[in-house]
This record gives sequence, structure tokens and C-alpha cells, in this order.
Amino acid sequence: MQAQPTETAYEFPSPHHMQHPIQVFLKSIIRTILLILLIPLALASGQTITITPDRTSAVYQSGEVVRWSVTVTDPAKLQSPTYTIKTGNVTTVQSGQLFLANGQAMLSSTMSQPGWLLLEIAGKDASNTAVKAYGGAVFSPEQITASSACPSDFDSFWDYEINLLKAVPMNPVLTSADSGRTGVDYATITLDGINGTHVQGQLARPTSGTKFPAILVVQWAGVYSLQKSWVTSYAGSGWLALNIQAHDITPLESDTYYQNLANGSLKNYPAIGNESRDTSYFLRMYLACHRAVEYLAGRPDWNGQTLVVTGSSQGGLQTFVTAALHPAVTAGIALVPAGCDQSGFDVGRQPGWPVWYWGTTMANRARIMQTAQYFDVVNFAHRIRCPMLIGIGLLDTVVPPPGVYAAYNQLVGARQMVTMPLGDHNNHHELFPTPQANWINDAKTARAPTISTQPQSISARNGDDATFSVVAANGQAYGYQWYKNGTAVTGAFQDSLVLKNVSSADKGNYYVEITSPGGSVTSASADLAVSGSSSSSSSSSSGSSSSSSSSSSSSSSSSGAPSPAGGGSGGGGAPSAWFVFATLALFAVGRRRFLCAV
Repeated sequence: MQAQPTETAYEFPSPHHMQHPIQVFLKSIIRTILLILLIPLALASGQTITITPDRTSAVYQSGEVVRWSVTVTDPAKLQSPTYTIKTGNVTTVQSGQLFLANGQAMLSSTMSQPGWLLLEIAGKDASNTAVKAYGGAVFSPEQITASSACPSDFDSFWDYEINLLKAVPMNPVLTSADSGRTGVDYATITLDGINGTHVQGQLARPTSGTKFPAILVVQWAGVYSLQKSWVTSYAGSGWLALNIQAHDITPLESDTYYQNLANGSLKNYPAIGNESRDTSYFLRMYLACHRAVEYLAGRPDWNGQTLVVTGSSQGGLQTFVTAALHPAVTAGIALVPAGCDQSGFDVGRQPGWPVWYWGTTMANRARIMQTAQYFDVVNFAHRIRCPMLIGIGLLDTVVPPPGVYAAYNQLVGARQMVTMPLGDHNNHHELFPTPQANWINDAKTARAPTISTQPQSISARNGDDATFSVVAANGQAYGYQWYKNGTAVTGAFQDSLVLKNVSSADKGNYYVEITSPGGSVTSASADLAVSGSSSSSSSSSSGSSSSSSSSSSSSSSSSGAPSPAGGGSGGGGAPSAWFVFATLALFAVGRRRFLCAV
């Protein structure tokens, strides 16, 4: 846990390496091998803590109870274990000593309103080293709203800035270089931007062909070199691919070059100019994304149909913004998007990185927080009309789930949320690569889904289970949201909706909305009729009911301005050891073309 920042100096933490889609995909492929290698290390330390929610999705309705099973290997070596449960990673609602029986314990809690619970288990091992583990649960996420109102002049401000940008000629300068890949052309690129700044990056396309779908890849936080493979892999599978730096810096340089920038002019860059919307560091960054799309859409080799933007963390932030600011974007894919919910502390939840509040003083707080509203991702969501695929981890303390859900809930077009119950900011994202690859592949065709089998009406007796199902076609990338009487059903994100132990309260009209990168379709309605004697039991969606048990331990609520939270991923922008291992694995399998899928 970091100390409360002083009012004289605060350095914004940089999210750890928000991984490129190729890294995420490779991680999922080799995860089994790594687990085999890591098991001896875990056993040697004797301090593996596993936290499992009683519902696979870890998605609950407000008022339901989450029960976490806690398992500790070699519990005798875990000294003074404690637990803490917080709402929004801000307010402690339960805490105490963790009592283990045969290395196991059960903890439970609930929320009466939409939000997020984070469980932390902490202790020390035999060498007095701190040991921590986390569990998460989200309640009625489809009802989470923005923590503050969008500024009334938000749209006019950004329309004005875009018009200023359009008045600046792009003046593209491309410098060809060896792509390192047969059949792929490659170049570095520079575009002119606002106030004498530039957009710098790299471009790749297939050597053969005349028209291609386009993809813009935007970057996670930090100051570092781009890698050629981040565009050549896409070009190898038929894309016109552009990858831009988040900063006005050379795309491919030495480590020393980037280290000097990170320790010099770009040190703590989120704080640069953050007391005014006209000077914020993120103004140039956001407009650079618009310029990049403007360039792609103006190229004669773009097919005029498909233009996808994708990124993770800070790149996810830029994905939202780009989709909001430029109508040529046809789909957005954002993994653990940063920048959401900057006024979250006002409603008792932690904002997502960069958390401008942490860098404020009493003297400048009002100005900084007012400026933050013009760069908060949540406020861009209402402008987005293209389909969006979002991934969020329920253990993520860098990009906490409530802010991302608040942004997601304001999207008006087709959308799909991939909730990763065991995911933090950088790890356990195994649920994301498959829908990500499907979205990218289906985006090429830009076809809306069709329904081959509609849901059918059901007559059930009181206490029975009832299941609605649907079958979609015309692609692979589908997101589902079931509705009852026009209201979204909590946690109902699959092709089947299972209602357990139905009662008269479940009677109604049900239908499902299916989304893909090409659009969305709504199914026919189906009715549920319930007959028989009345029962007090109520239904639970997703085929899982909650326990009525609750924790017997609680503590007083914490208050005041929170300090940066521990337990999440740390700082830095460099790829992790996962990427090094994945690269070796890639060569070991002969550079197979599964990379092209992502």
C-alpha cells in the first residue's frame, strides 16, 4: 500500500504493460505450460492463496450474497492472516482475522445497490514477506451510472477542437523500411497535428492487393519503443495497420532514448497541463487519435468499409475516445480501458488510472477536477455509434470495474462486455482473446448477426426451472443481453437464460439482443407462464442461486481521501516476462500463423 501523496508532489503511477492483443493471445496459448513450470515454485513458498466466488461469473443482483471460498496451501506458514472487504475499493465494510480450518475459510458479503466489492486476504509468510490475494464481485452492473454529470459544453468543446485540427494539413511523411515479413510493406510515419505537434507511428499493409480493411492500434501507458510486429502481424492477415505512439516521440529508438524522456520531459506526463482543458497533455493525445483515423480513412487503399481501433488500458482509453470523435470508426475493442470515472471518489468508488484527484492540492483541486471531466472516458461514451467490445477484470485496482461499467452502460450501439472474474489489470485475461479474435475477424465482413432459432415461450409450474435459448448465425463474434419486460436481466450474457425455481414474479415477456462488430439484432419475444401454488422463492438468472449466509465480522467504515490503492498491478510500461516467454514459444512452433488472428 502506497502512502497518502503529499500536496507538494505526486507522481502518477503508470499502469503495468497493458498488453498488445498478440501478447494476450500467446499468454492464453502457453498458460498451461507456465502453470506446470510455476507449480513447484508455489509449493516451495507454501503460500498459494486461492479465492473463488460461488458464482462462476461473480456477477450478482443487488441484495444477493456473494460467498468466497478461500484456500491456503500450507496454512501453518501464513502468519496472522486477515481479510478486508471494501466497496469500490474505498470504504471498508467488513474486516477481521481470517480463521482457517484445514487451510480453508468461507467469507460472504452483499451490496444493497449497484457496485463492486473487493476482498483482500493479507498475511506474511515464514520469511516475513507480505502475501496478498484478492477476490471480487460486481452487483447489478447494468445499473451503474456515471459519478458526475457530463459538462454541458462537452460536445461543443470537442467539436471545436476537431475543427481546429482539420484546419491543419496532415502532411504525411512515410519512410519505408524492411518489414521483416514476406509479403508485407512497412514504413514509419509522421503526421502534423495541433500547435506544431506531430503524430508518430508505424504503418504496414499487404504487398499485394488494392483495398484493405483498416485497424488502428493505440498504446498502453509509459514511454517506450513500438515493435514492428504490432502492425506487421495484422498486415500479414490482410489488414492496413497503423500503430501510433501515445506521445509526440520517435516510434522506434533505443532504450536510452525512451528512458531519458521518461525521466525528463515526459516524467509524470498525466499531470502536465492538467489545470486547464486547453493545456492538458491528453488534448494532443486524443486529437492524435482522430488524426490517425482521418489519415487511414483518406488512403486510397482503405476499403471504405471497415476501420477498427483497439488498445488496452491507456490504449483502451484512446479506443473509446477515437470511436467517439471520428465517425469512420466501425468497431472498437478495448481491454481494461483506463480513464473512467475520474470523480468516482465523490460517490465512494476509486476512479481508473490516471486518477487525477491523487495529484491535487487544496489550491488546485477544483481546477484539475473540472478539467478531468473533459477527458473522462465515461463522458465520451454517449457519442459512440459503432459496436464496442470491452474486457474488464473484477480484481483490477488500476482500472476498477464500476467506472468501466458506467461508460459501457452509456453506449447506445451494439456492445459486448467480457467480465473476467479472476482478472486483475495484467493477468488472467484468458476469457478475452477468443471474442477479441472473433470480433477482429468478423469486422472484416461488417455483417450484422442473424437469428436461426428464436426463443420459444414456456409454461412452467411454480418451483420448476425455465430456460430460454437462441441460436445466432452470420459470424462468430456475438454478445448477448437478455431482457424481461424491457429491462436488462442482471448477468444474462449467454445464448441461454436459465431461471431457477420460478415463481409468479418471473412471469413476463423475454427477449435477447445479439451484437457483433457488424451490428445488432433483437430476437422475437417469448413469454413465461407460471402455474401452480404460490411460492416465496425467487428466481436467479444465469442458473446460480446465492447463499443466505453472511459474514459475522465487520468493522467501521473508512473515510477521507484515499491514497493510491495497493494490490493491483504496479508501475512501468515494459512488456513482462510473459512476452519474452511467448516470443520463445513462437519461434519454437515455427512462427505459425495463429498470430494473424489477433
